Amino acid sequence: SSAAPAAIVAADGSGTHRSLQAALDAVAPGATVWLRPGIYRGAVCIRRPVRLIGQGDAAAIRVVDGRYAAQPKPADTPAHPCLGASAAPTVGTAGSSTLVVASHDVQLLGFTVANDALDGVRAGQGYPAGAGESGGAQAVALMTRGDRIRLERMRVLGHQDSLFADRPPGSAPARVWVHRSLVAGDVDFIFGAATLVIEDSLVLSRAGRRAPGEQGIGLAPSTAPQQAHGFLLLRSRWLAEPGVAPDSVFIGRAWDAGVPKREGGAAWQAGVSPNGQALVRDSLLGPHLKGWTRSTAWRPFDAGVNRLAEFGNALLPAAAWETLPANEGWGGGTRGGADAAPEQVLAIRDRAELEAALRLGATPKILALMARIDLSADAQGRPLDAAALRDAQYDEAAYRAAFDPATWGRRAPAGPLEEARQRSATRQARQVTLRLPSNTTLIG
Repeated sequence: SSAAPAAIVAADGSGTHRSLQAALDAVAPGATVWLRPGIYRGAVCIRRPVRLIGQGDAAAIRVVDGRYAAQPKPADTPAHPCLGASAAPTVGTAGSSTLVVASHDVQLLGFTVANDALDGVRAGQGYPAGAGESGGAQAVALMTRGDRIRLERMRVLGHQDSLFADRPPGSAPARVWVHRSLVAGDVDFIFGAATLVIEDSLVLSRAGRRAPGEQGIGLAPSTAPQQAHGFLLLRSRWLAEPGVAPDSVFIGRAWDAGVPKREGGAAWQAGVSPNGQALVRDSLLGPHLKGWTRSTAWRPFDAGVNRLAEFGNALLPAAAWETLPANEGWGGGTRGGADAAPEQVLAIRDRAELEAALRLGATPKILALMARIDLSADAQGRPLDAAALRDAQYDEAAYRAAFDPATWGRRAPAGPLEEARQRSATRQARQVTLRLPSNTTLIG
């Protein structure tokens, strides 16, 4: 950003503040705060409009905490700096948040927000006290409770309830835009009552925490019945860490907030209770995903009642990760892009995206073609004919006349016209030829 920072937060002491919270409390509304690489542990509250901008690799700038919903706390104390005192004996879902945005007009750019409370849990074993597969394991990384909130190039990492897009009390708008970012988790890890758009981003289903046989769930909107729009996942990629089985993660479910569980969803009331709205469209979906499941109040999924849908998505088959056996291919088996990290499984919609992906070189990558790409067209998709690719010094009629065998004979063409023709051919080859580097899988 070109805006001068009002504060610079640096864990090594090279800025104006070591504490992120102290810097946020010190600046005026609308200020810019820079966040340098380092680990910033502890709960953080943003109470006023700010632009918080990471300076460097987003993965190296970590705002992290390790609290979870069932964690005990003293009665009549706040569970989080952004929340008021509560008589509850535990932290609760909102109180578990690492970072809470409790203001309108906030921008977060280029850093990581994580909750690592459950990082040590594997295959359902090792939960902290009070938490388990049946409850108490909610551990929010980022919670928003405001309007006009922007996340750009962010990394939001957790397990259950990673991103909580909440709505303040009342009917005021609560709009959140997540762009070119990563959101990772395993159960209800994108949830809330806000209007949330996730665009051109990576949604990542995490492996390892849950007990064998337990299913994952992605989206959990709690949209008010009179509210038209809940969640939109647009032009994004929804993939999984290695170890997540095919058909093991539901796209989502409705979060019927405040409605008790009753068989068949009997406690839910149409037009009164929340009815989560979500649309996943024009995105690349991994083979780990399956449809929608019953709501948190045990309402069976019903396309005529639920407001959960998909449109125009492409399904990435498990074949994208297949390799040739060791006794086939070259050099003991051909792997292609099978070793690609999720960040390098890319949806390709146009030539510019394809060329950018190929510039990754030998980095393992899987490139999923989402549209027809005409290499004989320009950047705007307009077809290029011979005239568009011809060198300025090349004239077809003059070339034919100059090198007519009746006058030129059988010698190889030479001279300025032939050189111009060769330049034309080179220009055409550059336009229509792309070279695939090693460790690449290209799949339609």
